[in-house]
Amino acid sequence: MAVNKEVAASYRPYWDGELETMPRAVLGEYQLKLLKETVNLAYHRSPYYRQSFAKVGLSPDDIHTKIKKFSGADMINPCRGSNGKGFFVEKGWRSFSFKAGEDVENTFLCLEKGWWLISGVATNLLENHWQDLHKQRGRDKIAGEGFWGRGNMFKILKRTLLLVVVACILLMLVFIEREQPVVRSLPVLVKSRVEDRGGTWVPPAQIPVPLQKAVIATEDRSFYTNLGVSFEGIARSVLVDLLSGSFQEGGSTITQELARNQLLTPEKTISRKLKEMVLALMITRDFSKQDILNMYLNSVYFGHGAYGADAAARTYFGRPVSALSFAQCTLLAGLPQAPSYFDPLKNYQAARERQGQVLQSMVQAGDLDQSGAGKIWRAPLNLRR
Repeated sequence: MAVNKEVAASYRPYWDGELETMPRAVLGEYQLKLLKETVNLAYHRSPYYRQSFAKVGLSPDDIHTKIKKFSGADMINPCRGSNGKGFFVEKGWRSFSFKAGEDVENTFLCLEKGWWLISGVATNLLENHWQDLHKQRGRDKIAGEGFWGRGNMFKILKRTLLLVVVACILLMLVFIEREQPVVRSLPVLVKSRVEDRGGTWVPPAQIPVPLQKAVIATEDRSFYTNLGVSFEGIARSVLVDLLSGSFQEGGSTITQELARNQLLTPEKTISRKLKEMVLALMITRDFSKQDILNMYLNSVYFGHGAYGADAAARTYFGRPVSALSFAQCTLLAGLPQAPSYFDPLKNYQAARERQGQVLQSMVQAGDLDQSGAGKIWRAPLNLRR
């Protein structure tokens, strides 16, 4: 499109400071002409700008009807920016000082955001071609134009991420639908496995409260308040994984451990971890916290071939779980983290150190005071030999 140099020349005295002010009527006429020229340039030279104009319902022919006409109190006199070019805005709207060579794009961006702003376009804009302006800025193509343009790549990235999210949601829904019957039959599954291993299923009333509190304080302090998943624990374990450069186990709740031990394979992968989290949420939805804790204590491995708290009590102390002392409960509660290493019949010192950690966890959780923890620590364990 041809650029109207006569328009620029006729108003040059105002920009060069030869006249103190430009009459408001003249200013409005000048600005509308310049803006019309700017819109036409942007509209015809950039598909990206054409799409953006369409978003706000603008076209070059709309410029006199969509842009507000300024008069009276709505106008302010032009003032000078750092480059000596003037501009005016509607009263109450924010002012902008444009750098030379950026006026076309900045004027348009104001329109794209829905601001009815008429910019004082620099005089040299009307004396140069569109391509020259972009050469001054070190590029030959308009941003967003072409397949690898900035705007196009951003759209591709957004759509790709959206597809990934949708795919993950669909896969999760399929997984939930498939696993729902298995989750609901979990108590039967756990009980049958305990009995297959020679253990005895015990109801919650026969599991000592100190053992329950010790396990919760040590393994999952937010057990009664979380949804089966500890997002704080997951974030902490992810940070550890990133720092160590490997995928480690960690950040799991009691519910997640129950899901992993009973419903999943033992490999350490991201997909298995995600399944574990979904299953934990499903288990929390379908069962009470007491039921979940009871299934966990009846099935978790305590070492020395003992699955479940009752089998562990008989293995280490020669008595049923219901007859355990407070001290014996705290020793037993520390074993599931590393059953072989903390086995008190093979590594008594390590087991005692672990018992001390359990007691401190109970103090921190408010289940014991320091004096009470000390008394329990000194109490006899009466291990089987």
